[in-house]
Amino acid sequence: MIPHHQSAIAMARVAKHRARHPQITELADAIITAQAREIRQIKRIHRRLFDEPILPNEDAHEALGLSAEGAGMAHTDSTAELNDARPFDKAFIDGMVSHHQGAVRMALAVRDETADDEIGALANAIVTTQSNEIEAMNQWRDAWYGAPSPAGGVPTLKPDSAGDESMGEHDGH
Repeated sequence: MIPHHQSAIAMARVAKHRARHPQITELADAIITAQAREIRQIKRIHRRLFDEPILPNEDAHEALGLSAEGAGMAHTDSTAELNDARPFDKAFIDGMVSHHQGAVRMALAVRDETADDEIGALANAIVTTQSNEIEAMNQWRDAWYGAPSPAGGVPTLKPDSAGDESMGEHDGH
């Protein structure tokens, strides 16, 4: 989750400078604050459980039965893509909705597998926060550009044991 959060923070930093709508700037601030805090918490949890620092693993999503795409990490360099995007707010929403969907899928998978209370609480917080943000971004995109993100809504299911990534989603309506 650390590389995933770092990517979201990088995207949000671009949004702070390029967003046209104040809602996007406020969301970017919230993403930076929450996900930096969660990265610190993940590092503390890992230290508590394993008594060593965590080494980020770009392929950790595979242990959860998720592909890079299912984990919201299939984009090459989302920050570079955002730097040139027009209209920026639409591109940011589309990229961040997809990215958040991956975080929700990973958090659901972890939450269902963990016996650690702190990890479970963190996973629940990620699901709640990022689901709310997906719904808000889709409402804004619909209001500003005539349709919600083509990425869809909030994932409601995790992959089955065979790794099938056909996720149920609800559209927030």
